[in-house]
Amino acid sequence: MKKIVIIGGGAGGAGAAAKCRRLDETAQITVYEKSGFASYSNCGLPYYFSHKIKNFDSLILNTPEALKTNYNFDVFVKHEVFALDVPTKTIKVRNLLTGTEFSDNYDVLIIAAGAPALRPNIPGLAESNNVFSLKTPDDILAVDEYLKKHGEPEDVVIVGGGFIGVEIAENFKIRGVKNVTIIDAQDQLFLTVDKDIAAWGHKALLEKGITLKLQKSLASFADNGKTIVLADGEKIKTDLTFLTIGVRPEVEIYRQNGIVIGTTGGIKTDKYQATNIKDIYAIGDIAETFDLAGNPVRIALATPASRQAIVAANHIYQINDEYKGSQGTNAISIFETTIASIGKTEKQLQKEEIKYHKVVVAKQNKLGLLGGQFIWLKLLFTKEGVILGAQAVGPESTEKRITYLAIVMYAKQTVFDLVEYQVAYNPVVDNSFDVINMAGRAGRLVLEESYQIAFVEDVETLLEQGWTILDVRKPGELTAMGQIPGSINIPWDQLRYRIKELDLTKKYLVHCRSGARSYNATLILQAHGFKKVKNLAGGYEYWMVYQQYHNL
Repeated sequence: MKKIVIIGGGAGGAGAAAKCRRLDETAQITVYEKSGFASYSNCGLPYYFSHKIKNFDSLILNTPEALKTNYNFDVFVKHEVFALDVPTKTIKVRNLLTGTEFSDNYDVLIIAAGAPALRPNIPGLAESNNVFSLKTPDDILAVDEYLKKHGEPEDVVIVGGGFIGVEIAENFKIRGVKNVTIIDAQDQLFLTVDKDIAAWGHKALLEKGITLKLQKSLASFADNGKTIVLADGEKIKTDLTFLTIGVRPEVEIYRQNGIVIGTTGGIKTDKYQATNIKDIYAIGDIAETFDLAGNPVRIALATPASRQAIVAANHIYQINDEYKGSQGTNAISIFETTIASIGKTEKQLQKEEIKYHKVVVAKQNKLGLLGGQFIWLKLLFTKEGVILGAQAVGPESTEKRITYLAIVMYAKQTVFDLVEYQVAYNPVVDNSFDVINMAGRAGRLVLEESYQIAFVEDVETLLEQGWTILDVRKPGELTAMGQIPGSINIPWDQLRYRIKELDLTKKYLVHCRSGARSYNATLILQAHGFKKVKNLAGGYEYWMVYQQYHNL
């Protein structure tokens, strides 16, 4: 009888235990979980604060008793594995409720311990009882207990603008908190996308009254946590503070036992999730895996953790399966705005000195007459059309475009293949020509050098170089939305018979609201002999949001 011990009962650990049981009815499977809960929805935790998730028990997917009944494996919560001895295949466990310590042995060990939230050594933090992290349901209970004693907060501050931090801010604002502030040391939130896409997230937060303090660092806490002091001396009042500045795997006991720790700080694993030590596997946030190009990555997302759990279990039972690589596919919803991405950002590509092309296109998610809203999609690709990354922003359903691109990238398809993508069209739910198709067409035109495009970050430089902005929207759109200073207006449906109003010797940057009409206008100008014409990718609305919100 095989004895399998799993450290960690989150998505990866519980998934691995369940898969092992499905493969082997006789195995003895034991899970040790440091928190007070096993198999919980950590991604749902922020939504408890807004009462979108009304019942705390709804966050708990399975109790130890239910897991024992349904899958016949043992889960011990509030149990911390604090030591490992590889030669004897033994671990040491501490019961955090009683302090009792004991040993357990294993035939196979799966490390799925996750990565605890960082809690920096900052002056005044130890004396502050109103500062919390948000990783487990235990944290929810701690915040609930604090609010019962001290009442509803008027000022909530989140230090760290990652996904969890933004979701906490959103849900406390929905809850009705008067002042919600996000502090972050970077010059943008949403680091999985570039600044032109991140600007839309900034906009969504600011329009709902959330204060953003970017490029600001936390220096200390004062007044028993009621005052936050920033590095520049600014003081911020706070009733409740969350530290969401990242996570770091606790790997020292594994390093001491000869388990290799990778360059990302996670336990290095191969394509089977196996470590360098026989019969020891690592999955989830604590594991270093690789991306589709073979580069080491450590990604704290539930989707890859669940897949890694299956791969590890299959390998334990000698079933042919392997992890193909992490794509980093992710999404976040900020009020009515969704941001999603996959693969590399421009910033990453530039840092790695990888040459790339890009397009930004926009298309409504369904028929405009039926309430369609624009999705902006940014595609990064090589000169051969290989897709390196993609980012999208728009309404609900935006993330589905990135999910499709995850399949495309896994299948090693190119931008040339995207035009062949046939949507399940119905005017209520989609367009017959999707934003994915449009990105493929635009990418192909760029690679074929059929026309030139410019990007929102280029506009200021082009104006300095003497380019003229040609706005081809209708006059009413200019009145409603505004215009780029110094631009001239000729609606694109009038362009052919007003073409003589333009100077063949001048350089024109053409735009409309989203980039579609200006694409047609660009081709008209080219056909009439204009040599220097560029289409503004993403259009006026994309430029406007970038101008107002990318550099706060």
